[in-house]
Amino acid sequence: LFSGKFAIEFYAVSIFQDAGGNIDEYLSAVMIGCIHLLGSFLFLPMVKRYSRKLLLVTSSLVMGLSLILLGLYLFTQSHDLLPALSDMKWLPLACIILYMLAAPIGLCSIPFMYVAEFFPAEMRSIMGGLTIAISNVELFIVVKTFPNIENLLGDYGVYWVYASSCICAIIYIIAYIPETKDKDLAKDE
Repeated sequence: LFSGKFAIEFYAVSIFQDAGGNIDEYLSAVMIGCIHLLGSFLFLPMVKRYSRKLLLVTSSLVMGLSLILLGLYLFTQSHDLLPALSDMKWLPLACIILYMLAAPIGLCSIPFMYVAEFFPAEMRSIMGGLTIAISNVELFIVVKTFPNIENLLGDYGVYWVYASSCICAIIYIIAYIPETKDKDLAKDE
């Protein structure tokens, strides 16, 4: 959730206005929604074929790299560096499309699957509800703090903060998240 996905969805129109691309910002927002839907459809066969950890790490990596590149583009625009990069007006949209395609394939879907897999059956309803409630509070915090972080760190800085969250998620996933694909959940309880 601290990857910024919901902030980017909520503020998509202003993000494209700030990026200065030549694509209509409202059309860009609709395209983001369609790309997110496509990523959700891709998730279904991928979760059956690949391990959950692989999908989580890959999704986090693609999301993090997309945000780093988006931040770099916005940084070069505001500081007149790397004019070749600043001339790529399509780059912000491409970064956000790639980000939104990767989000539902792992980092923004699989954690909700773990709610059913990690908690014992007798605690699943209470702990699942609590987990979703906490995730909604985090969603609220991310969306409400986006403009403040953007004002504090600049438009590029906010994306680098979200990218660092994605990179930290990779480390956390590798170190602490167990693989549950093809495991017998009844045996683990």
